[in-house]
Amino acid sequence: MPATPRPLADPGALARLASARPVLFFVLAQLAVWTAYAASSYVAMLPKLVRAEYLPFAQVKATMIVTGSVMSTLMYLLLRWMNAVRLTPALRVAIIILAVYPMARLWGSFDRGPVVWAFSLLPIEIPWRRLVEIGSSSYQMLLLAWIGGYYALRHWWQLQLRERALLEYQIAARDAQLLALAYQLNPHFLFNTLNSIRALILEDRHRAREMITRLSGFLRHSLAVSEHGLSTVGEELDALRSYLAIEEARFEERLRVTWDIDDRTREVEVPSLILQPLVENAIRHGEPDASGVLSVHVESVRAADELRLAVSNTGVLSPNGGAVEAPRANGGYGLANVRKRLAHAFPDHHAVALTDADGWVRAELHIGLTPTRRP
Repeated sequence: MPATPRPLADPGALARLASARPVLFFVLAQLAVWTAYAASSYVAMLPKLVRAEYLPFAQVKATMIVTGSVMSTLMYLLLRWMNAVRLTPALRVAIIILAVYPMARLWGSFDRGPVVWAFSLLPIEIPWRRLVEIGSSSYQMLLLAWIGGYYALRHWWQLQLRERALLEYQIAARDAQLLALAYQLNPHFLFNTLNSIRALILEDRHRAREMITRLSGFLRHSLAVSEHGLSTVGEELDALRSYLAIEEARFEERLRVTWDIDDRTREVEVPSLILQPLVENAIRHGEPDASGVLSVHVESVRAADELRLAVSNTGVLSPNGGAVEAPRANGGYGLANVRKRLAHAFPDHHAVALTDADGWVRAELHIGLTPTRRP
């Protein structure tokens, strides 16, 4: 059994605000950064001022909070565009260098032009141009520092999201394992299996021993889940063969199981117990054909960079999802659990399809193999 993952840390009020109200968070962050810079630069420049210029210089620095926020917002929009189009690192650096110079010139021209003119309208005899010149910094260095801070914070935030996603996946894997065990090892299944073994002991001891071996193998796989909740397709199929052999012994001629397995799929890692809910639901909710036989077909195929796993059974989909969607009318473990685990293990590189045609219901899982996935 995997070790229990540590609880998720409280993301804090700022992280919650960033997730719930990203625009408001960005505005507040901009104001905080530029206010801190204006305050620190104000204190640093005080020795160059006379006492009468303290308050006017504070007004000049206050305008920098606004102009700095505006210019960095324009830069932020440029960075977001570069992130959206997924440019190469070299091209990103080139665009940033080309953009910083004209934006710095625009910023400086605005401070020395409209800002000085606006302050000159005040009925105070203050050398506003001198104060603006004193308060002016290297606009290019300010923008480059802001860009560096942006990428540092962005990298930190992505690391936090990845760590949180990994912890959520570990918890989901553990929860899914426990749910799957409850779903598989229910008293009804064990009771029927043990009763079948009890009956076979007197009739066919060889088959009884084989059935016990199958049950032992199935239980061993169900309990021996790796730390990251993964197992190979081969291990999954071996566990399914044990499970289905037990069911075939119970149902005898009323259950027919067929296999179509691509050997190239056996070493591919997938979330543990990913097929078990589909197979059990196929048997529980499938319908016999005209001859009274319930047929189940298990398939694995590897084509190019995709793994395809499928479980089919005779029957039709009911309005609430039927054979493989869920064991209960209002949802359940079934396909919802499968979708959740695939979404954590293969984000953006998986698909789940549920169809019925010609008297067969088919649940099909598509997993992309090329993109790097989380364990």
